Amino acid sequence: MEPVAAWFGDVADGSRPVPEGLELKRLLRFCRGAVMEGETETRLIAIAVLGRVGGDKAVEVLQHYCRAPEPEVRRANLELAIEMGPVAMAVIRGAALDTDADIAVRALGILRQAADKVVAGDVRRQLGNQSAEVRLAAVELLGQVGGKSCLVPVRRLTSDEDERVRTAATLADQRISGTAERDEPEQWWKGQEIVELQADPDRIVPLPAELPTEAAALLSLLGSVAEADRGTVLEALRSTDGLGLAVVAHQAAGGDVAIGRGICHAAVGLERKDWIVPVRRRLQDPDATVRLEVARALAFLGKGKASLVMGLADLLVDDVIEVRVEGARAMAALGLANGIGILERSRKDQPDAALAAIDAAIEALRS
Repeated sequence: MEPVAAWFGDVADGSRPVPEGLELKRLLRFCRGAVMEGETETRLIAIAVLGRVGGDKAVEVLQHYCRAPEPEVRRANLELAIEMGPVAMAVIRGAALDTDADIAVRALGILRQAADKVVAGDVRRQLGNQSAEVRLAAVELLGQVGGKSCLVPVRRLTSDEDERVRTAATLADQRISGTAERDEPEQWWKGQEIVELQADPDRIVPLPAELPTEAAALLSLLGSVAEADRGTVLEALRSTDGLGLAVVAHQAAGGDVAIGRGICHAAVGLERKDWIVPVRRRLQDPDATVRLEVARALAFLGKGKASLVMGLADLLVDDVIEVRVEGARAMAALGLANGIGILERSRKDQPDAALAAIDAAIEALRS
């Protein structure tokens, strides 16, 4: 019998259908076993697999990923749960207690939108979190769903060191006491806010008279200078130590924004198709300008790469319109027929610019 590890990535990228019966059970067991074993990349692929499986069976395994060792894996797990909607509420509740502040804040915000009362007792422990952002998100949630038993810990935060927390705690006190109205629940899973990506002139830096020599500094500069100056920086990168450059390129995503953009520019400018993995890891970078450059780089690097399909599918519903447009163009550049179905399903509720790019990509893949 063929090992699951040999084909589960094909399920993740859509090149193999979700199996049924015994094969599906084997697949789910493998995904669950990957939570604490194997490589980070394996866990991320497993989450993509579970996104394709969907439903209660997937959620049962996703709950275990709340305990994955890497924050980036737990973050991907949470984002999939949010995309899945109410069926994955248990995963979102688990993420609200995460030790990573960003993950906890994201989950607490969703639970506040949903006015989820089930989690109120557990969330009280986050009122003492060392992160002011977590305390703020927790007290705002309890203002929406907390009962009288939450009044004492909420009132303690009315003297918090952070002014925002103090203000939110005062309002939460009033809402729990009944002297202020609570907000209506929101159905967050029906669509995310679309944000235009605005050009930031302050991001562009002048080309220095003397270029740095370290790989990291050059990549950061490449991601910061005007497009007309990139050729000069690329020439400097060509003369650097190749190993040192590769080491920087493979560093974890989500750090220096300029380096993230620089890696994408360098992958294209230096034609480093061997960098497809570090570029792909930045598909979910928190900075929209990095995600935009990732899409452009994958359009150059990824022709025929089925493993990129699901990642680009995420870009088609990105909060930023320009990222959606580049995601559609990259999907067309892959040249894979299985991208057509994903593009067609993503057409719903798209703004005009993104819809035009998606339709153009569909036409290109059909021709």
